[in-house]
Amino acid sequence: MKLRTKLIASFTCVIALLLVIGGVSQYFNNKIKNQVIDESRGAVKELEASGQLESYLYQSLVNTQYYLDEPFRETLNSNQRESTLSIEKIKSNVRASLQGINRSLREVESLLKDDQSSQLLTQQAKDSSLVILDELQNRIVFYNSLIEQSLGYEEGNFQDGKEFFVVTIEPFFRNSLLPLVEQFRSQIRMNLDQQVAQLNGRLNTYSNILLFATLIAFLFSIVLAYMLYKSITTPIQSLVDGTQEIGRGNLEKRIDIKTDDEIGQLGSSFNRMAENLNKITFSKKYVDDVIESMGDALIVTDEQANIKKVNTATAKLLGYSFDELIGRPLSLILTERDRDTLMSLNEQEKMDNYETRFIQKSGTHLPVSLSKAFIHNNDGSIQGIVCVASDITERKKSEELIRNSLKEKEILLAEIHHRVKNNLAVISGLLQMQIWETDNEAAEEVLQDSQMRVKSIALIHEKLYQSDNLSNIAFDKYIDELLSGIEKTYGSSDLSVNFETNIDPVIFNINQAIPCSLLLNELVVNAYKHAFKNSKEGTIFVNLRNNEGKIELEVKDDGVGLVESDNINSESTLGMSLVNTLVEQLKGEMKSYNDDGASFKVTFELDEVT
Repeated sequence: MKLRTKLIASFTCVIALLLVIGGVSQYFNNKIKNQVIDESRGAVKELEASGQLESYLYQSLVNTQYYLDEPFRETLNSNQRESTLSIEKIKSNVRASLQGINRSLREVESLLKDDQSSQLLTQQAKDSSLVILDELQNRIVFYNSLIEQSLGYEEGNFQDGKEFFVVTIEPFFRNSLLPLVEQFRSQIRMNLDQQVAQLNGRLNTYSNILLFATLIAFLFSIVLAYMLYKSITTPIQSLVDGTQEIGRGNLEKRIDIKTDDEIGQLGSSFNRMAENLNKITFSKKYVDDVIESMGDALIVTDEQANIKKVNTATAKLLGYSFDELIGRPLSLILTERDRDTLMSLNEQEKMDNYETRFIQKSGTHLPVSLSKAFIHNNDGSIQGIVCVASDITERKKSEELIRNSLKEKEILLAEIHHRVKNNLAVISGLLQMQIWETDNEAAEEVLQDSQMRVKSIALIHEKLYQSDNLSNIAFDKYIDELLSGIEKTYGSSDLSVNFETNIDPVIFNINQAIPCSLLLNELVVNAYKHAFKNSKEGTIFVNLRNNEGKIELEVKDDGVGLVESDNINSESTLGMSLVNTLVEQLKGEMKSYNDDGASFKVTFELDEVT
């Protein structure tokens, strides 16, 4: 029999049995429900009728008092916001209440004597209710006669009627009539409780019957399920055992299932799968051989970073045996600095060529280049880590040699800058000696200008060999020393010049630092020579701005300013020729104008520094 046939037949039997139990349960529930509705309807009618009886009694009493008591009538009229009723209208209301009392009595009596209205009510309960009802009818007859007597009082005698009402009618109503009405309503409620108790008894009986039938159905379902379970799990267990054997690498395992249902077909498919796997699947030894052939160290861990597998290159690199590594934590071979980084399982990012150190068995730290990646399950969760490490000891030695060679070259370059600076200082000294020996003021001025140019270049080389970077210079710090040197060279007792600077921090490479320093030297010296004629003091402003890679160098003074004959582009003098050449060398532009003195602004692009 096919598996689906077994399942369908079993489920059909269980469902049919449940339908039978459900149908019987529905039948009894409907029967009980209908009885409850019928009994409740009769009891409700009796309660409603007795309630109406009590309501009419109160209405009759109030209307009678309304008739006899003038102040009470005025109060009611005021509260109800009605016009005052006529005496005849009040009498009519009293008699209407009495008629309602008689109607309610007849309705209650009819319900109690009707055998169809309360089938569950015992005869004793009905008799007790009828006895109370007879007594109530007698008292109501007497009450009606008292009310009729009170209505016989006419206007002018209402005071006597009021005394009759207070002394006779009201005490009879309160002490004799109302307690009997409450006793009658209590008896009706007791009858309803008795009916409910009988219905609950029947319901319990039906419930016991249904419980027994449900228990039989449950036992039948268990037996049927067990038979179905055995017919399915026995061949499935054979499949499980065969799967475990295949998982252990025994591709020769086959299973024997004799059923012709779907599980039997699954067994046949399993055997064919095992046969195909035996033909096409690489063996574990094949994979191990591939791993062993790797020249780099390979380490595989589980999700807790415990080592599960290593190759021979790993054991050889670290000096451990396989048994000493398998099952040990990866932190065994890591330095403390890199332990948290490499063992973190929260960051699922691949790590390539991370330089770290492995700790060998001997305790030696071995430099390696490590690549790390996470191994994930099909659901995306982390299963472990795979690490591939290469020994970079030789590379580190080569890098150390290169660093040492580079350090030697840096020292040599610093020495070259130092010697250039010293040679320029010698030249500056020779020029100073020539200045001392000449008596020609023009020649002295030319020599002094040349000396200042040599000093500006020498200062550049001095800053370079004193800095950590031999190709770049902090030009903002250089400017202060250059201005100080110019002041010492050209300062005199007849002229007092102040410098005001506004310098942004700027780094120049040597290709821009030298021409910019010479340019600044020429512009400041020019201001010293020509701006303050016939003056004893003046101010030279030097501004250097770095506007997003665009350099603005401005030199201005508060002296006599430029005259029309001054042409900045003229090359008639060596200074102006040198200024124009330096601006071209910086690939910049220069503007000159009067602004309460002469102003020179040079703009050029800042070269990239390394």
